[in-house]
Formats: sequence, C-alpha cells, structure tokens
Amino acid sequence: AGEYGRTARQPSLWLYTANDTFFAPAIATDMHRAYAAAGGSVEFNALGAYGQDGHSLFFGRGGSAIWGSLVETFLRGHGFAGRRG
Repeated sequence: AGEYGRTARQPSLWLYTANDTFFAPAIATDMHRAYAAAGGSVEFNALGAYGQDGHSLFFGRGGSAIWGSLVETFLRGHGFAGRRG
C-alpha cells in the first residue's frame, strides 16, 4: 500500500466495512496508514457491518444508500459536479 501511495497521482476514496471478509479492519487501517504516510491522498471511511459480508457493499441490495452520499461528497470535493436531471 505504501508503494501505491508513493506513486498515486489522484486522490482516492477508501470505504471499508467492519465485516469485510477480504480485508479485516486492522488490515484496512494498516494499508491506509501506509498509503497516506507514503504521500497518497486518501479519504478513509470505516463503515459498520453490511449484511453477511461487507465486501459486497457496492453491489449488494441497499448498498448504494450507504456509499452513495460518501462518493458524491468526495467527488464534489474534488471538483466533479453531479448530473442534473
């Protein structure tokens, strides 16, 4: 993660759930620290548990209600406006 942070050129948004079976919270936190310490621009959000496996948050039922506003806020903060409709 440190190497990625050292070479990253764009800000990134990281969302982790407490019950992600791919990345335990301690691993996610350590990766975030290494990435940021190496100079990576990162916004880290530690979320609560989601369903049976938080790794499915992005495509799971109701997941976008959790992450949607976080992504929108991040994008707006970096100069990307939402669609009007």
